[in-house]
Amino acid sequence: MRYLQILPLTVTLIVFLVVPVALIGIVSFWDYSEFALIPDFVWTNYEELFTSKVTYTIYLATFKFAL
Repeated sequence: MRYLQILPLTVTLIVFLVVPVALIGIVSFWDYSEFALIPDFVWTNYEELFTSKVTYTIYLATFKFAL
């Protein structure tokens, strides 16, 4: 009977935290064009992210700021 006390919080966390984070993870592997998302599994987004000099510059600046 105690599980009924945590049910509202559990449902709220699943709906407003777990589902959006899961959707972000799924959509991050989709392809895109100028005006649309294309449901397809591609690594292009992560290749562009980790091969960009801007990414590492921002990571370094953030690390310096954190120290």
